[in-house]
Amino acid sequence: MIHDPRRHSAPTSPPPSFPKPIDELTVIIDLIRAEIAKASHPAPCSQIASLITAKHPAIANDWNGMGNFRNFVESLEISPVRVDWSNGGGHIYDPRRHILMTESVSRPNANQAVRADWGNEKDLFPIAAQIHDVTGVPLLSPSNYQTLFHLIGTDLATHTFDLSETGKRVRDATRAFGSPVSRSDVNWVLRSLLLRGHAFGAGEDDERTLKRKTIENLRSLCLREQMVLDHDINDTLDRWINRSA
Repeated sequence: MIHDPRRHSAPTSPPPSFPKPIDELTVIIDLIRAEIAKASHPAPCSQIASLITAKHPAIANDWNGMGNFRNFVESLEISPVRVDWSNGGGHIYDPRRHILMTESVSRPNANQAVRADWGNEKDLFPIAAQIHDVTGVPLLSPSNYQTLFHLIGTDLATHTFDLSETGKRVRDATRAFGSPVSRSDVNWVLRSLLLRGHAFGAGEDDERTLKRKTIENLRSLCLREQMVLDHDINDTLDRWINRSA
């Protein structure tokens, strides 16, 4: 209060205080930090961008004048959270809690699947590893998946399906074929098909159908874990699981 003591009585109580307006960018920074704090793995930038778009459409319209999400998020002070743009459209993570796939690949024995021969599909590994972390799908190489679905189809053409026996026979067949897959990994694929509603022995046990339903199941699992199915993830799933021989 400003007053003239010659003319005004001194105020008897402090003036009412009004809360300061919270800047919208501060709210967005807190939103990003909160999302990463509850994430079990680095979050795709597309996921965070979609969340901001839903909650702050005015800002996301032109990304606060930055033109795109990358420029926008790099303009924010979001530490200790960081952004990595090395693969898959970028990921936001907390280095105190998360390990980037690029870091995992560079560590000796960080993951047994790193030693698998991914051939010309090595570029798929970072996103495939992220999908593996989220869904639990075996982190087999594309060529191993090609062999696995071929041998599952071959086995089902001559034997009645039984989860235990089919899994054992296919596991043995992968060893004989020179592309060994563990029985637990074989069973994961078979169970995922059952969960997708696949009816073994109903005339749809061909490789193409089994691959398609496996991809559909993985998409559902990704969505359940709030992964945004952007172009990179969909392309990885198709090239990884449905790779042509």
